[in-house]
Amino acid sequence: MNDILLHQNSLLPNPAGNTWRINLEQLRVADAQEETFPRIDDGDEPYFAVIGFRSRFNTLNSTQVFINDFTDEDWANEVDDGDVRTIPQSMGSVSFNNINLVSADELNNGVMPELVGAIAIAFERDTSRWSDIYRLMEEIQGIVNQALIQLVEEGQLDLTNLRDGLGGVIEQVRSRMEVSFLEKIGEFLTPLSNSDDYIGLHSFWLPAIDADLASDITFPTFANATVGALSERSFSLDANPIEFRGDGARYEVGAAVRVDTHIANSPEAYDEFGSVLIAGNFNGASGTDLAIGVQFEDIAAAINAGAVNVAYGTNSGLTASNNQIWHQGVVGLPWTAETNDLFGTSLAAGDFNRDGRDDLAIGVSGEDNDTGAVNVLYGSAAGLGTVRRQDWSQGSSGIEGAEEVGDRFGSSLTVGDFDGDGYDDLAVGAVGEAVGSRTEAGAVNILYGSGTGLSNDNDQIWQQDVENVQGNASTGDRYGSSLAAGDFNGDGRDDLAIGVTGEDAYALDNAGAVNVLYGTVSGLTAIGDQLWNQDSNGVLDTAEANDRFGSSLATGDFNGDNRDDLAIGVTFEDIGTVVDAGAVSVLHGSDTGLTAVNDQFWHQNNLGAGTEVGVGDRFGAALAVGDFNQDGFSDLAIGVPYEEVNGITNAGAVNVLYGSTTGLTAVGRQVWHQNSPFVEETAESGDRFGSSLTAGDFNNDGYSDLAIGVPGENVGSILNAGATQILYGSATGLSAFAFSVLDLNPSPQPTLTI
Repeated sequence: MNDILLHQNSLLPNPAGNTWRINLEQLRVADAQEETFPRIDDGDEPYFAVIGFRSRFNTLNSTQVFINDFTDEDWANEVDDGDVRTIPQSMGSVSFNNINLVSADELNNGVMPELVGAIAIAFERDTSRWSDIYRLMEEIQGIVNQALIQLVEEGQLDLTNLRDGLGGVIEQVRSRMEVSFLEKIGEFLTPLSNSDDYIGLHSFWLPAIDADLASDITFPTFANATVGALSERSFSLDANPIEFRGDGARYEVGAAVRVDTHIANSPEAYDEFGSVLIAGNFNGASGTDLAIGVQFEDIAAAINAGAVNVAYGTNSGLTASNNQIWHQGVVGLPWTAETNDLFGTSLAAGDFNRDGRDDLAIGVSGEDNDTGAVNVLYGSAAGLGTVRRQDWSQGSSGIEGAEEVGDRFGSSLTVGDFDGDGYDDLAVGAVGEAVGSRTEAGAVNILYGSGTGLSNDNDQIWQQDVENVQGNASTGDRYGSSLAAGDFNGDGRDDLAIGVTGEDAYALDNAGAVNVLYGTVSGLTAIGDQLWNQDSNGVLDTAEANDRFGSSLATGDFNGDNRDDLAIGVTFEDIGTVVDAGAVSVLHGSDTGLTAVNDQFWHQNNLGAGTEVGVGDRFGAALAVGDFNQDGFSDLAIGVPYEEVNGITNAGAVNVLYGSTTGLTAVGRQVWHQNSPFVEETAESGDRFGSSLTAGDFNNDGYSDLAIGVPGENVGSILNAGATQILYGSATGLSAFAFSVLDLNPSPQPTLTI
């Protein structure tokens, strides 16, 4: 699956006029003779299917099929102007993006360009045979790629003189694919023995070559095919609406090839797109979706007002189709975008109303002079919307705590089902909350889910001065700096880990700590509360001033015992004499909750060959958990945003440790950065690759994939505009390449840039 690089507006709109309609020439399969016949009457209308394909000649690629059987109601809504009949219904869309354009030199050296295109068919409607039609469509999905594989295996493609022979190679591919395609259609239609069973067929084939080459290449012409140069890095197919020409010679399907989708808004200097990430399934459809925080986005004249982009997952991965941008001032959202609101400071996804679709909580920590707020957008079949939105602050009715300047309510967020009722609940950090006269002591509010979404019923506020909560609230503790939820004792209710990065340990300033509150049927409780630091009994290493133990948190079942474990970032840990190298501590779950038994302590000097600690690396600044190889054990991705890569300072990297029966292990560990083979883009000073992380199954293949924030990435000449990289999971773990079905050699995957 594709390694992907996302940033704002990187899919540029196609120049006007580069839109092709698919003409479905009439073809009778029985004798393979072209036929024309009168316009089909109502009640005997055709099926339409469009198959988009992308062929890279050394790897099996995605093929998608769209099929629609229009109902009588659909036909009743048609618009008929006498020549064109239009059905206002979409058949779906498919996009292939960031396609590599082959240059003249590459073409001269025998590099076969990627080939993208589509095959469209129309065949007569017979509702009694729907199950057969559906089976046919399922079988057809593999035909295009299989035909290509056969050509390559048989060595029939002459790649020695592509500058002059590209058209001939395309004809070979087209002919083999269409013959295979028609054979399958013939198998379906022949048993009917009915001369009235027709199909319409048209295809187009677009090699991806530089625009300056397009005029130099001679392409063949065909009655039922269109061939031409793509000369664009993107290809999308959208069959909407459906049009029928009534001239008796052909149908025209409103399926357009165009570059018309991009991530909303434009990159600007210091936006830091990707500085915050969260995965969730907001539309309940195939593939996890990705919300991307752009907290420094300017909205009109409001500097650093902030925004959130959302890209939706599909069976072929994340797509720019139907992507959204949210900020204050968007229709349906309250308040006004103001300077330094920092909308998107934090993000969390969960199903607060248990409708089967995740909802998105957005921290706005700078709202009203850093008082802070949280906006909640609810999921629907169409994705996130404002119909059921909520807006929370400590000034909201029934919310514990007082609204005060500097509280920064919403500075951190996480989701868990703390009372086990099936509704997700929301924990909200307010790191600047004063406890009495102790400024920035910090607090965490809990909003519980219900059938109508988040509610102020049974709202809780937690601080270190609450009865039975361990530790003492002190100035600068920043209780709630980080948050993570997991079921540490296996009782079916989530528990809450709370980072207290400014906590002192035995007079060691800012050594850091983690407070753990356990879930019950009535919600979180301080009974059995735990406070962990590096001087806790059994915890490896030693507390030191300014370690900031708890600066990042993530939960997962690393050893497969059905109890979640806790990974704790110690971002400013010194390793020997190497200052602020960073480390990660792991506490394992048990029947009684988190324990230091078999505690692990990871840093770049104990991961094995190929990594070593560096001053200011900040190993553990970001953490994410997913099962990247689908072996049943959670794996841990660790951001090292200030890692030096090949002498490039602060380029950033991500380490991945895989789970096992004994927990996380360095065996099979991976290190990723933008100079890794086949990873899109190049490591540059200040990119900070790995500053944020989240995991989700963006292509719905059962393997967790990893989204990596690169907030310092320059987009063209735009400094620190920011980007987000996607690595896809596989049976061997995260990968920026796919093993070819043809030769089992790794082949680079073109990237989707959003």
